[in-house]
Amino acid sequence: VYSLSGEVIHDASGRYCGWHGTASDVTSTVIKEETLWIREQVESLVSHSKSRFLTHVSHELREPMNAVLGIAQVLQKQGELGEREQEWVGQIRTAGWALREAISGLINLAELESEGVRLNFAPTDVVGVIRQIVDEQDEWMQTLDVKVSIRAAEKTPLVLADPYRLRQALRNIVHNAARYNRPGGTIDITLTDDPLESKLRIDIHDSGVGMDPARLGQLFQPRDRMGRKQLPNGPAGIGLMIARLIIELMGGR
Repeated sequence: VYSLSGEVIHDASGRYCGWHGTASDVTSTVIKEETLWIREQVESLVSHSKSRFLTHVSHELREPMNAVLGIAQVLQKQGELGEREQEWVGQIRTAGWALREAISGLINLAELESEGVRLNFAPTDVVGVIRQIVDEQDEWMQTLDVKVSIRAAEKTPLVLADPYRLRQALRNIVHNAARYNRPGGTIDITLTDDPLESKLRIDIHDSGVGMDPARLGQLFQPRDRMGRKQLPNGPAGIGLMIARLIIELMGGR
């Protein structure tokens, strides 16, 4: 493959009499560009196929898991089981909740990695979103003996965000703060309005074991638990990564 560059030559009367220029062999350059294009197309296809596969499998797992959790809840409320059987049912529910969280995480990750992610921005009541998250997880947090407090101004301004995606991100962060907490622990959520920057700051502090400052750069990596041991029936380890992806997509940090 050659690349030509030059100019047409005319005589004094303006008639065409030739061409002057150079021809360069660009075969290697073209091959590299074509190879790169093919590689990008293959990677895009593989990523799309992976996302579709994860979404399909996750939805197939969610329905039977919901049935297992529903039956376990009914058994616990009947009051006809002995102490040992109640403990078994409790373990089923704990493991089921963890698995359902992992399934939801896979679905969310597949959606975010696909090219079809669309954000529907709207004025959003962040305090209301957080209260809803805490209310939904209240029963689970009671089993962990973890209490949540929310501090916000009486008139916290609305923010422009995708309410559904914002709820996903904050739910993952709060869930992580509870799971790695301690019995009798706390989670303090503080919302601070910065009118000069037109931003709303959300601080979430928990009384867990903490982390090594040297490993903060790995905080949002999948399956990285900052050197902590795997918890029984622990989650898939992608919650914080999903939260970061969502927040960055909406222009936050």
